[in-house]
Amino acid sequence: GCFVSGGLGSATIAYYLNKYRENRNLHVYTVGFQNENIEDLEAATDVVKTLGVNHQSHVITPHDYLDDLTKVIWYLDEPIADPNILATWRLSSLAAKDVNCVFSGMGSDEFLAGHNRYTLKEQQIDPLSKALEISKPLIYRFLVPIINMFYRPLAYRLLKESRTDPWQFEYLKQNSLFPEHILKNVSPKLVGLFDTEVFLHKFHHINRVKSSVSSFLYFDVKTRLADCYMLQYDRLTSAHNLSWRTPFMDRSLIEFLASLPEPEQLTEDETASYLKRVMTDHLPPAVVQRAKRTRKAFLSNWIEKSSFGHICKQLELGTLVETGIISREWLKVALETPESRVNSFRYLWAIFILEVWFQLFINRPITPEMPETPVNKLLIDNVRIKSS
Repeated sequence: GCFVSGGLGSATIAYYLNKYRENRNLHVYTVGFQNENIEDLEAATDVVKTLGVNHQSHVITPHDYLDDLTKVIWYLDEPIADPNILATWRLSSLAAKDVNCVFSGMGSDEFLAGHNRYTLKEQQIDPLSKALEISKPLIYRFLVPIINMFYRPLAYRLLKESRTDPWQFEYLKQNSLFPEHILKNVSPKLVGLFDTEVFLHKFHHINRVKSSVSSFLYFDVKTRLADCYMLQYDRLTSAHNLSWRTPFMDRSLIEFLASLPEPEQLTEDETASYLKRVMTDHLPPAVVQRAKRTRKAFLSNWIEKSSFGHICKQLELGTLVETGIISREWLKVALETPESRVNSFRYLWAIFILEVWFQLFINRPITPEMPETPVNKLLIDNVRIKSS
């Protein structure tokens, strides 16, 4: 079987599986979110029609998307704030009815720059950061020693910031779950525990990467790909007794791709350029040339269409608020009106996932059996236990 999401990576894997499989009995699976990623579903349908393979699709709705969340977080064993964990679970459930091995296009975006998040533009970089980058020799030789004679903290800060690549700093900042100004309100206790600059310098070999685009890919391979995408696919397919294969992460292919030149900057048309050239004659133009964009407001409209907004109110009495990890004042404001709930969805979702994870793995004895408790009852039961 093969997961086809509508992206070029998964479409490529489906094409080659279908081409080289002797009996051509390939099963393709697609899962989407109602009225949220219609373009993905349409692109997946185009791929299936082109290949002429067996296709099963499922659409998750606002009314059923929380149904299996307790099970999902239990099998993940980690609090992953990616709403797509729900799609990964449904995909695995669909495929497990027919096959015991599934392929996916995982890794194509990170190794072939297939996403628009790699198209960071010059105007997005802070002017002061660019000035520091240009005048590094002057700062090291003259400015820092002079300032150090009068005010050491300022000299230290100048030295630290001048060592930071502005492109890399901006990329990490833009891709963080909680922007710094938001995090100060959401969780004052956590603000000092994470610093984008400090995190950046944990990548000791990043200076060897000369291309800005390549450094973005490097960050994602080391973090997002391994800790979010691979982890959820590995654990949720295993939960359904599926063997998962991801050809784009073949070692020889990665070594070859690492030898290819990367430009300093990318335009949206240039994303996944190598893969587009390979697949131009094999897949519909709408699939090959389709841009892959970040959806920062993904599922935010569902908070008023489902029970999620009501369940979130239980967070005010949850462990994260009680321990001071999350600010009760911020949470009250975020949950106050329909508009504030929609605008705060991605933050509320992350806090919600973490709260459920606390209930499953921290607040109660861990058992070898998967809990069958619905997520809303799990949070309500926790409130009752504390009340009694």
